[in-house]
Amino acid sequence: MKISFITAAYNRKYLLSNLFESLCSLKGDYFEKEWVLVDDGSDDGTNELIDDLKKSSPFTIKYLYKENSGKQSSLNIAFKLIESDISCVIDSDDIIDDSCLLELKADIEKINFMNDKRLSTIIYHSKDTDGNLIGSPFPTNYHVGKPYTFYNQHLIKGDKFDFFKTAVLKKYEFPIFDSEKFIAESVLWNDIHQSYDAVFINKSLQIVSYLDSGYTKNAVKLRINNPKSAIYVNLKGFELQTSYARKLRYCINYFRYKFHSKLFKFYKLELSFVNLLFIVPSVIIGYVIYLKDLNYD
Repeated sequence: MKISFITAAYNRKYLLSNLFESLCSLKGDYFEKEWVLVDDGSDDGTNELIDDLKKSSPFTIKYLYKENSGKQSSLNIAFKLIESDISCVIDSDDIIDDSCLLELKADIEKINFMNDKRLSTIIYHSKDTDGNLIGSPFPTNYHVGKPYTFYNQHLIKGDKFDFFKTAVLKKYEFPIFDSEKFIAESVLWNDIHQSYDAVFINKSLQIVSYLDSGYTKNAVKLRINNPKSAIYVNLKGFELQTSYARKLRYCINYFRYKFHSKLFKFYKLELSFVNLLFIVPSVIIGYVIYLKDLNYD
């Protein structure tokens, strides 16, 4: 069985060697590995590093350079390059537990993952560099369901580590808006899981570091600077079959970024009676948060 590790990187030469060593250290020979790296316009010598790594790599490295246009556009390109049975996205500042492939193999076989047409994804936890779980555990092991429903029901938090059937992943791509370089990855994962289920397993197989320049620490600023994408993400979230509280949160943020963008005709909410119950308070709360955002550092 073949597995693809997908990385979109921009000026991360100083981190990519660590990720490469992590991929080299993965135990087990059940999977044939490939690393698909899309370089989003780096000018730090990433291309030279990858040329050197290819010389000693025990697995295939596919490297493609493109002009800078954002992580998600890079992932869209990577999805077209992958040739495997299973795929996962791994950021340049993260590494993988060396037991990951052994655990993944056991779980694939236990749940008959590849043959179950309901399933697209196996979702694990992440941990920090000290081995501590990031976020909260799943209340049950080997639960099958929709992430956006399961997470809301049980208030699940924290970064997760997702493995997708490649055949499913290649059917989808991130929406990209002119002049914007960021869109929350949840919009694509939610899109996939409207058609497929995921399996949630209480194992921590990704080791995460949070850089000051990374997406996680700059989430609000990224959304303010990419308001069309933020509007779209929250509109699509509002349309999900999820809890009242979650829908209200999506609606508030929808209007919050409407105020930032001044694009009030861009992706309008349907004005049904039920939606108005969300819209009226959301406009007010969204405007208050927007005013606070104006002082965001």
